Amino acid sequence: MSGVSMGLPLREGLTVFTNVYMPSCSWADRTCEEYERDVEQLVDGLIGRGRDSWHQVTLLDLQNHLSKLSRQGLEDSSCRRKVFAIKAFFDYLTAGGYIPKNPAEQLVPPEKTKQEPRFLVEAEYNAFLAQIIDPRDKH
Repeated sequence: MSGVSMGLPLREGLTVFTNVYMPSCSWADRTCEEYERDVEQLVDGLIGRGRDSWHQVTLLDLQNHLSKLSRQGLEDSSCRRKVFAIKAFFDYLTAGGYIPKNPAEQLVPPEKTKQEPRFLVEAEYNAFLAQIIDPRDKH
């Protein structure tokens, strides 16, 4: 056996995901664009760590990737989306028989931060009321 690793090459996996699987989903165009960008970012990171096929990717690789993004200041909401993109990607590769085991199966997204309700100050309330055209809607 030569130095070529067996398994689906990283970039080829991304191509199959975006050209075969994503068009069959009912995701919004923006979701497809973001998921493609998220998985492409993962591919670049994995190549930088010496990985060349999806068979080599482990849960630790995925956790390290997300940890690096978090340290770079990525918002929790964006990190959550990336986790869901990665999970969808690996679910597809596993279901399609491209890889035998899903390394993203136990990947956990960050907790969703709960924001406290915000109340309008008087100036905002008055500006809001000023936008109302029909007088019956003001009361």
